[in-house]
Amino acid sequence: MGFSKLFLAFVFIIGLFSLGVWIGFGTTFALNFIFAFLSFGLIVSIVFYIQKHKIQSLIKNATKEELEALAQFYRSKQEIAEEELREEESKDLHNLSEAMEIDKAESQKKPKRSKRKIWKNFSTINVKTGAKMFFLPLRLFAYGFLVIGILTLIKQQSFNALAFFSGLIVANLLIILMACLRNLKSH
Repeated sequence: MGFSKLFLAFVFIIGLFSLGVWIGFGTTFALNFIFAFLSFGLIVSIVFYIQKHKIQSLIKNATKEELEALAQFYRSKQEIAEEELREEESKDLHNLSEAMEIDKAESQKKPKRSKRKIWKNFSTINVKTGAKMFFLPLRLFAYGFLVIGILTLIKQQSFNALAFFSGLIVANLLIILMACLRNLKSH
């Protein structure tokens, strides 16, 4: 099944689900639910579209040596991760055997927790990259659509928070389900 057929099946299922919500919960609930669902879908689609074209342009402009180095980097990164996992498993087994040998009195001592400062995780490069990624016209359009829609629903006095958040939750779950199905299909 191609991606277009899968997408059409997805849209058909969502249409049936939305009709069921409309019939089961009423117009206001369904309106909020469907708006949240479609808004989230729009945001995710735009983010995917932007990232896809960004990666394609990077690959298109890269030289053969850069692509080979990138492939080697990810290959070596995967090998390192697998090696670390094996080492961690052996350390866990060793630590488990040592822990069983420790006195009961020593095991009751609580080590002091080291305090991590939240500011150590922030850097100017990460903030600049995040700002560049957020302030793209298509992404701003999607978020603007969401905010204007919420404000319109509130102004019309038909905003239902439970329905809205239910739509967001269902949209997240369906995206995760689609990703899982796609991974199962590829394996």
